[in-house]
Amino acid sequence: MASLLSHELNQPLAAIASYATGSLNLLQDAPPAAADLRLAISRIAEQADRAGRVIKSVHDFVRRRVQAREVVAPAALLEAILPLVNLQARKLGVRVESRVAPGCRRCSATARWWNRCC
Repeated sequence: MASLLSHELNQPLAAIASYATGSLNLLQDAPPAAADLRLAISRIAEQADRAGRVIKSVHDFVRRRVQAREVVAPAALLEAILPLVNLQARKLGVRVESRVAPGCRRCSATARWWNRCC
């Protein structure tokens, strides 16, 4: 999950940083009136880089920590992960359907962020 979130967030941030850098390059020989625009675009690039570093830090933290296992209801697990799965499915042009059989046994999982769903 951490890898998926990291990947999903880093792609647009990299694009933002790339467009901002490209815009700054285009403005390099622009008239002095473009100074405010240059400043704004450079701040966009800085914030995109900063957000990327924060995401990398969180991703590294999640991968390093000990993954405590918990017993959860399958429906709660699906409810927690389906938004991310559906996001990826939309990109791929597929539809995701899920059903949990009545009486389905609880399962063991490591995802701490969805704890409140259980």
